[in-house]
Amino acid sequence: MNGTATAAARSTPGGCTPITAGEVGCGDVLAYDGREVEVTARPRPGSYWFGAERAEGVAIDWRGGSASGVMFRRGAETLYRVRKADPA
Repeated sequence: MNGTATAAARSTPGGCTPITAGEVGCGDVLAYDGREVEVTARPRPGSYWFGAERAEGVAIDWRGGSASGVMFRRGAETLYRVRKADPA
């Protein structure tokens, strides 16, 4: 787990569900970097750079308040879901 994910885990509010990055879905709300962020698109599996190593992972688009971005995580990496997306 990288430093950002470690910090989020330490500040994760009670009631969060640990899931793997491969289980994240569009509309899920995650604890990330000390705040709650919403996943804004279907996560994209692929081959990404993690430091000096290229490996299989997932690109996850997110938005939280006025901030947004893309986080790249290995599929088995643990994230913390605050709320699962509402079924359509």
